[in-house]
Amino acid sequence: MEQRLLQRGPGQEHSRFRGQLFKVTWLITIFIFLAVYQVYLTRMLEIRWRRWLTDRYLGAWLTDGAYYRMQLQATETDNPDQRIAEDVQLLAAHTLAFSPRVCGRPSPGEPSSRSSGGFRDLSPSRC
Repeated sequence: MEQRLLQRGPGQEHSRFRGQLFKVTWLITIFIFLAVYQVYLTRMLEIRWRRWLTDRYLGAWLTDGAYYRMQLQATETDNPDQRIAEDVQLLAAHTLAFSPRVCGRPSPGEPSSRSSGGFRDLSPSRC
């Protein structure tokens, strides 16, 4: 091994090292781009889903004068539209964070160890 290194010379090893460094740099760049794109797509899905759910629930809440009947029956009603929006936001965020765990894929920031137990071990198929 040492003789091979001595026979090649320092110039060949330097150019080989630069080639490998270039490949690793490209792989890291691609990985970072894909990770950022995944986060972007997940956030866009969450925003669109939240908007759709909020419109649907607020529409159901406002039909047939349910808001007015609720004010006449209960005195403790405080900003139900804001509560609906917050609950929908929590539902969308937690569902999107939970779905990769059920499918056997770790969510971003979670270690990929399969020995942690939980729902990943119970799911018979990959989503």
